[in-house]
Amino acid sequence: MDAWSWILLLFLMTLFSVGLWRTVGWERRLTRRLQALSWEGAGLVRGLGDLPPVLQTYLKNVLPAGDAMPAVSRVELRQNGLINMGEGEAQWKAFKARQLVFTRAPGFAWIARIRPTIWVCDAYVNAEGSLRAAFMGVLPLANQHDRDTLAQAELQRFLAELPWYPMLLLTCPSLAFKPLSENSVEISIRDGELSAALSFVFNDQGLVERVYAPERARFRGGRFVSTAWEGRWYAYARVAGVLVPQRAEALWLEGESTAPYWQAELTSLSYTDAQTEVE
Repeated sequence: MDAWSWILLLFLMTLFSVGLWRTVGWERRLTRRLQALSWEGAGLVRGLGDLPPVLQTYLKNVLPAGDAMPAVSRVELRQNGLINMGEGEAQWKAFKARQLVFTRAPGFAWIARIRPTIWVCDAYVNAEGSLRAAFMGVLPLANQHDRDTLAQAELQRFLAELPWYPMLLLTCPSLAFKPLSENSVEISIRDGELSAALSFVFNDQGLVERVYAPERARFRGGRFVSTAWEGRWYAYARVAGVLVPQRAEALWLEGESTAPYWQAELTSLSYTDAQTEVE
């Protein structure tokens, strides 16, 4: 390699290090805010018999039999997957992500590296939604945040991912339930003045198969557009004693057609309470 090649390599390595440092900074700031907002206590706020029958069956299937309910305050997930970056023609890119979910108050931070050079932080904290993206973690590509449209979309995401932390059905005081049929239920959540509701549909094994919203904010053409949305869950397996889906998919519903835009496979999952962590 000549001198200019070494200079370019050093520049790129420096840029990557600075981007990684900034991304870690995003995560640390969000984590501190999430921890500060957690409400006191993480014990039971309702019993199994207080839930609609379909949810009773679901929890009997997925939670550890005979064990005391863990006081889970934090969930950490790692994922590999694909995300569609195109608005018209599909542009699928691979990503690796780490997600922190704080369950004592609705909130999460999803930090992803979209190969090869884009860092993304998708978050919901204190009833505010935010989405940041930067080339190499340094050059801004997107910086959105609000307490209205985006915030509701992020609260919907927190609710839709309940299959990864199903114990919240018993421990989260801001949830409400409305049976829709023998195999479906509407679950709603409130965070201050903000609220969201989704329909959960269960398969013949009593597990969440899909989650549906008639309207969810979709950023398209420089603005948010309300679009029907669906999340799908696959390949359940036990992790830390809890039966959780190993694969997930998110898609927009456009009339009779579907537009998948996010596919992920779980690579690790851990639950943390006040004293111990199991994995």
